[in-house]
Amino acid sequence: MRPGPYYYYKCPSCGNILKNRSLMSGNTFGAKLYSDGRRLAPMLPDIPDLTKCEQCDAIFWLSDLKELGESRIGREHENAEWENANRAEHLEIDDLWRALETTAQQSTKKQKQCEIFIRQRIWWKYNINGFEIIDEIDDWRQNCLALLALLNLEDNDHRCMAAELHRNLCNFSKCLELIKVLPEKYKSFKEKMTAECQNGNPLTVILNDKKQIEPDDDNDIQPNDNSEIEKSIAARLAEKIETDETTAKNAMEFYRVLAEKCNAEAQYELGKLYLDERFYDLSEAARWLEYAAFQGHKEAVAELENFEIDDDGRYDAWS
Repeated sequence: MRPGPYYYYKCPSCGNILKNRSLMSGNTFGAKLYSDGRRLAPMLPDIPDLTKCEQCDAIFWLSDLKELGESRIGREHENAEWENANRAEHLEIDDLWRALETTAQQSTKKQKQCEIFIRQRIWWKYNINGFEIIDEIDDWRQNCLALLALLNLEDNDHRCMAAELHRNLCNFSKCLELIKVLPEKYKSFKEKMTAECQNGNPLTVILNDKKQIEPDDDNDIQPNDNSEIEKSIAARLAEKIETDETTAKNAMEFYRVLAEKCNAEAQYELGKLYLDERFYDLSEAARWLEYAAFQGHKEAVAELENFEIDDDGRYDAWS
């Protein structure tokens, strides 16, 4: 990788000067490719275009601005006004949501391109960082559906993105349907997505991970005493919940507190309790199981196979 000069810009809102790095050359050696389209390449870093002003918090596209000039090796601070310029950075999740408002200022064609760009980055941020509260799962899901609506399935790269979005949303059959017609150059992607769908995995995966898991020669390894004790306690608790209504009600409250903090296991258990005839509520069951499934809980994914998917992508009735 050969770094290039810094380019300097003026914030269109307050006139603050900021700089953006550039590359003379780079390569993808050591890069990781993810199924949601992300590429992490240490020798080819992603240079920001959409950024914000550290002084006034305005969000803008650097490609829409006129360059003030560039720094040259050994003459970086020839212009005193540029010496303390802030460096342009990629936006964090809150600013990305705010950036969606900027797309309304673009022409129709560019508006769609910009919205896809922003919504894809929002999708990536949640895939990287996970969820902390229930509202974030809902926001992530609505963003996925909005992004799907923008994609052109005649474009194979858009089709790949749509397939991965559907897999993340646990719509495995739709993912498989979309990748079926991809050309030969997408063979490895098709194989990986097919395997992940068959495994019931909705989580983002690395596409170019060559590491193989070596089989364990010792087939007689037994769980240690602690794991056996934990299984025994869990089994007794499950039996108590099944037979004692007071315990079951207490369990619901316990699981709800954890579920609202995005604990996938608690979301699964709460969803299962809503399928119990004592607390039966099909929509609540589907809601909590869906939350757990979106976080990769395999039992929740399997449970949702018994549900039909409504037109808006939600699971809401028995098939």
